[in-house]
Amino acid sequence: DDWNIDVARVETDGLYVTYLEHKVGVHKATIPSGIYHIEEFGGNVNKLVIPNDVQSLGEGCFSELDDLDEIEIGHGIKYIPNELCYDSRIITVKFSGSEIEIGERAFLESSLRGVIVTNALIIKEEAFAETNINKANLLRAVVIGVKAFAYCKKLQSIKFGNNLEKIQGGAFIGCSKLETVIFPSTLMYI
Repeated sequence: DDWNIDVARVETDGLYVTYLEHKVGVHKATIPSGIYHIEEFGGNVNKLVIPNDVQSLGEGCFSELDDLDEIEIGHGIKYIPNELCYDSRIITVKFSGSEIEIGERAFLESSLRGVIVTNALIIKEEAFAETNINKANLLRAVVIGVKAFAYCKKLQSIKFGNNLEKIQGGAFIGCSKLETVIFPSTLMYI
C-alpha cells in the first residue's frame, strides 16, 4: 500500500483516520476509499483528490504543509474546518459546490491564488485573509465574516449571488486592488 494510515476506529461510515500520509512523494494522489474522516494529513503529495467518501476533515488538517499545492474537495465535505490550510503552500482549491460553511482562518496566510468559486453560505472570520487570490465568486454566500478577505492585496473583483444578507467588519480591509463590487438587493447589513 502507498499510504501510512493511523486508524482510530471503524464506524458505519468508514474509517476514522487520525493521520494519513503518502509513503513516497508523488505529484497526484486520491485518498483511498472507505475513509470518512481525516484528522491530520502528513503530505508527500502535490495534488490531493478528496473523494466523496470523506465527510469531514480535522481542524488544521493541511496547515503548515510545504508540498501540497492543490486540493480537490469531494461532495462529502460540507464544512471546511477552521485553519484547514493555514500557513500552507496550497495554491489552488477546487470546491465541490456542496460546501455550506468555510471555517475561521481556513486559508489564512496560505499561498492560495487565482480565482475562488464557492457555494458556501457562510464564510467565517479571516477565511481567505492574506492570500493572493485575485477574484472571488461567492455564488450563494449569505454572511461574509469579520476580515474574511482582509489584506488580499491582489483581489480585484468579487461577485455575489442573490443571497447575501450580511458583511461583517473589515471583510475587505486592505484589499488595495479591489475595483468594483456590486451588492445585491438582499444585502441588509454592512
